[in-house]
Amino acid sequence: MEKKDKEKEIEKLPSPIKSDVMTAYDTLIKQGMEKGMEKGMEKGLERGVINFHKKDFTIPEIADIMEISTEKVKEILKRSGLS
Repeated sequence: MEKKDKEKEIEKLPSPIKSDVMTAYDTLIKQGMEKGMEKGMEKGLERGVINFHKKDFTIPEIADIMEISTEKVKEILKRSGLS
């Protein structure tokens, strides 16, 4: 069901129910957006670590520049097959 169709169905609901449905719907949308942003930030972090590693920066240097722990740098490099 498309978003327009969902919104039309919600509009047909009685007022108290519609309010509860919209609150739940808004909460789910917000959670989805937050999760997407977190994934995007994590991907950017991974790209940065990988790029610095490819430029021969040391793990402590990468951790310092990216403001993360050396353990996190090692984890990212391991997942990427670079360690």
